[in-house]
Amino acid sequence: MAAMRGGRRRGALQSARRSAHPPRNQGPILMPIRDADPGSDPVARARHRRGTLLNHLIVYFGTMVVLVPVNFLTTPDTPWFLFPLVAWFAPLGLHVAWVMGLFDRPRS
Repeated sequence: MAAMRGGRRRGALQSARRSAHPPRNQGPILMPIRDADPGSDPVARARHRRGTLLNHLIVYFGTMVVLVPVNFLTTPDTPWFLFPLVAWFAPLGLHVAWVMGLFDRPRS
């Protein structure tokens, strides 16, 4: 009798785990980051691009606001915060160019 109860508990536990953690193929939890459909409204596409750039800028400046004081509090004689500042600036510049539409193909 005890073995049956243990088996039931194990089955209930496994079904609870399955419902708490759905399989990965049921769809993304977060929206994927991608450009709007090329055939969609150009105003919606531009709004989406500006939104992604704004997110990128917020993360960039937020990170720099943390890194600069950490650098000057830990090693004030070595300005190592310049490495991530400059290295991150190149992808940020490419993102700005993408938002401006410099990488778009001309429509025929």
